[in-house]
Amino acid sequence: MNRLQPPSTVKVLCLVAVRTLAAARRQPSCLVVGILAVGLLGGARFFASFDFGENSAGFLIDFGLAVVFLSGSLVAVVLPAQLWIDEMNQRCAVPVLSSPVRRETFFFGVFFGASAAVGLFLILMFLALGILLSAWADGFGSAAWERLMGACWLTLVRGFLIGALMALLGSFSRSFLFVVCVGAGFVFAGELYPVAWALADDTAYGATLLNPLLFMMPNLGLFGSGSGHILGGAAPPVAALELSLYGAAYAALYLCLGAWIFRSQAW
Repeated sequence: MNRLQPPSTVKVLCLVAVRTLAAARRQPSCLVVGILAVGLLGGARFFASFDFGENSAGFLIDFGLAVVFLSGSLVAVVLPAQLWIDEMNQRCAVPVLSSPVRRETFFFGVFFGASAAVGLFLILMFLALGILLSAWADGFGSAAWERLMGACWLTLVRGFLIGALMALLGSFSRSFLFVVCVGAGFVFAGELYPVAWALADDTAYGATLLNPLLFMMPNLGLFGSGSGHILGGAAPPVAALELSLYGAAYAALYLCLGAWIFRSQAW
């Protein structure tokens, strides 16, 4: 008699990811932040009525990128936190965790599902920004579109990295407030990374206290872009491939640590 074979790890991983992505559609954070972001992007037309001289197109691009960057950061922090806390507090994961499915598989499945939702949100925001810039910004042609998509890729890597941190926090905490506050603090500190390094060098005990934390934290400011790059083609300070590997290395560190913690938790 042939016994039923358990599903493969890849199949279970995909099923959990799809289930998490479907759960993300029921979360109001993406819809609310998306509507506000599109409203701000549309409101850029009002600011364009002011006289910015020859740099009006640059202002529109910088304003639009700032809106997409901020809204993407909010969704990358809040949405994964909602998904992780809902899974744990509503006991949706208990039947899965008590079955032969490995906890690491469930952990990575939830992460990939949440990351797919955040990535889809960012892609839609960049497409909306590109369409508006094509209509409003002078000199925004095919070359600028290509550079805008390059900025979109780096923002996706940044969102993937933030999602890895949220997975790490969700692996041991059931408090939505804790996960969101720590995640938001991480993003804020990552954007002020150079300031933190200067503070560590200028204070007496900064090198001892801050340097270990700084090595565990990526410089999120490197993933940003501006009108000088989009319109003028100015070379970014760090190549896209190097930034992608940089973000992937930190994400792998957070995910491995989170998977190890999640496996040892008693749910």
